[in-house]
Amino acid sequence: MTWPELMPPGRALEGLRVELAAWGLATAGMTITRLQGTLTLAGGPDVGYRCGWLFWPAGRLSRGGRPLYAAHRAQDPAGAARRLAPPSAPGRQRSGMAIDPRLSQPANQARTTAAWTPPSPC
Repeated sequence: MTWPELMPPGRALEGLRVELAAWGLATAGMTITRLQGTLTLAGGPDVGYRCGWLFWPAGRLSRGGRPLYAAHRAQDPAGAARRLAPPSAPGRQRSGMAIDPRLSQPANQARTTAAWTPPSPC
């Protein structure tokens, strides 16, 4: 695994704030120091930045009872905003069924349909 590119905390958190606004999520404030920062979501968790990573509470505990955190590269604020958006966010679409993208390719469809033959009536 390679470490992400370092950037100023203000730039990283501002990029995330803009992406969260596109998802319809409001922010309540931002605290920035020279090396790290925190973006406070309105009615949600605090998102921290340090060493090129954005992190926030994952909402569950480890086996030892400590809180777990989700981490995301700060270079991809759109991906972090997508992960932070609740399932009911305006731009988020969820289907009730998982789709395997490999099965939607024509070559795979031909192979799976050609492999099945109907049972004989005898």
